[in-house]
Amino acid sequence: TFTHTSTSHTLHTCTYHIHAHTHTHTPACTWPHLCSKCRPNCEFVTIEWLTNSFVEGKPTQVTDRYRWFKHTPPLSLHVPVEHKEDASFQLPDYECQRPTPLNHHNHHLTDALELLERYNEHLGSKEGDTRALAFRRASCVLKSLPRKVTHIDQVNTLHSIGKHSAHVIEEILTTGSSSEVEERKNTEWFQCMEVLTSIYGCGPATADKWYKRGLKNIEDIRACGELDLTEIQRLGIQYFEQLSCSIPRSEVVIITDFIRGEVEKCYPGTSVEVVGGFRRGKQSGHDIDLLLTHCDPSIVAIMLESIVEHLKKKVVCVCVCVCVCVCVCVCVC
Repeated sequence: TFTHTSTSHTLHTCTYHIHAHTHTHTPACTWPHLCSKCRPNCEFVTIEWLTNSFVEGKPTQVTDRYRWFKHTPPLSLHVPVEHKEDASFQLPDYECQRPTPLNHHNHHLTDALELLERYNEHLGSKEGDTRALAFRRASCVLKSLPRKVTHIDQVNTLHSIGKHSAHVIEEILTTGSSSEVEERKNTEWFQCMEVLTSIYGCGPATADKWYKRGLKNIEDIRACGELDLTEIQRLGIQYFEQLSCSIPRSEVVIITDFIRGEVEKCYPGTSVEVVGGFRRGKQSGHDIDLLLTHCDPSIVAIMLESIVEHLKKKVVCVCVCVCVCVCVCVCVC
């Protein structure tokens, strides 16, 4: 990714900062494509330089702390940057500096931690939420690592890997599975909670209440005529099969273009961008995250509610689309 600081209107007097998103990508391949006039003013820097520049509100002075190269990088495409295989992994200071690849190296560990995260979320207690967050943080760290974890010593020193998570990781690396994970996922309660909490509008407390009444799946819920349902829960049960289907990327484009057009009618100049998983390259997902921005703070304060009301009046089905499939966030430019 290129950023530059112009000192005049001519290209050769610009200072270019080239930063890499992951520690496994070598920036050396970019160097030969720069013209000879740009090379003297070019710096290869880490993502930490960009983060600190945001904090300071201006380009941070480049020192060896931020440089990929302490000397001029090679001109040849065939000379790679040396990468030392450390015994343990190192993480950036800030979580926002971590890469978020769609395909990572540690599914054998993250799948187990994410199951324990969901199990503890289903408990619906403060203690459960705390444990779920700990498993989530550990899983996120493992996803950002540039290589497959093969020994517990590689992650023991990472601050987001707690004792409980470390124990699960070590057991999987040693035996191939976690006894805790196997026990949790085979309980009837967990299997039923997985189904019930997938109903839109049904959280852990409601799902647990239904389970204790003997309602274990969507058929049981529909057959029971004694439930006091909210409007959102009623829609979630009615459209359960449709909402359980993934949204393909092709439909994301159509939905986003439609919303972008309607938003422009309400507030001209509003930017509508797809974020979340689809921005990272996912081909399907269960919701669409949209970010709406406008340079006028007075418009930002009122735009979301009025846009949703406009969409509800536009077409009947859009009400469900906006409330269920599309998550919209508004911010000031």
